[in-house]
Amino acid sequence: MLLRPHSRNRAILIVSLTRDGKRPKKSIASLMLEAFVGPCPAAHVATRIGSKEDNRLDNFHWATHGEASTTKRGKPLTEADVREIRALAERGILQSQIARQFGLSPSTVDRIVRRERWKHID
Repeated sequence: MLLRPHSRNRAILIVSLTRDGKRPKKSIASLMLEAFVGPCPAAHVATRIGSKEDNRLDNFHWATHGEASTTKRGKPLTEADVREIRALAERGILQSQIARQFGLSPSTVDRIVRRERWKHID
């Protein structure tokens, strides 16, 4: 197995685990949590101090999508928020305006609209 660390979004460190010609990618944070905390409990990696660049184990924890999606308003996004974000985008409201309204980054709004985030919500 060969590890090749690289950065995604200039923050999260990723390694490609090459084995038998296949190259699945995993974040170093998720590998550390699986090794030292335990298997992923149907959640994903979240940061404790808000810095994805800080790759110490104590900066990461398993969290549900709702727990990890705390906005600048200090409240987690709800399914209703996600539906409203998508509806506003469908009506032609600029994603930058939606981002300001919900206290999110424009890239987060874009990922919600394109269903890269909150995929399970229609």
